[in-house]
Amino acid sequence: FRNAFNMGLPIFEAPEAAAAIQSGQEISADMDTGVITDLTTGKKYPSQPIPPFMQELLAAGGLMAFVRKHLEARSA
Repeated sequence: FRNAFNMGLPIFEAPEAAAAIQSGQEISADMDTGVITDLTTGKKYPSQPIPPFMQELLAAGGLMAFVRKHLEARSA
């Protein structure tokens, strides 16, 4: 789980969604609310939201990019 975030990959744990969503269907996932939407069927599945700090880490492209960005900001 943590390694995926360190690499910049968001993880949503939603067993119901994993069982129901088929290969080839389009989905969207809201990091703020944790809601996964199957755009093909319109069905929504709850999941835990991603905390703001983890969203910042993801936006940077992962842990190494996040640290690099903050180190560069300090030295500027």
